[in-house]
Amino acid sequence: KELATSVGFDYILSPSKVQELVKKIEKVALTREQTVNYDWSPWFASIALILLFFVYLPFNLIYTRDN
Repeated sequence: KELATSVGFDYILSPSKVQELVKKIEKVALTREQTVNYDWSPWFASIALILLFFVYLPFNLIYTRDN
């Protein structure tokens, strides 16, 4: 407890219920909601590249086997 106070932390001794700990954290925590916009184009491009690879590969193997 002394160590927590010396560095500026709060201290709670083994809460008997989880709600006690949650309330203590909510009391001291500064929270805010933030919307994150993800760019999906790299994911779609990589999926398209993989699909093209699987479509092209069988034709390439058949073509090289015939020659």
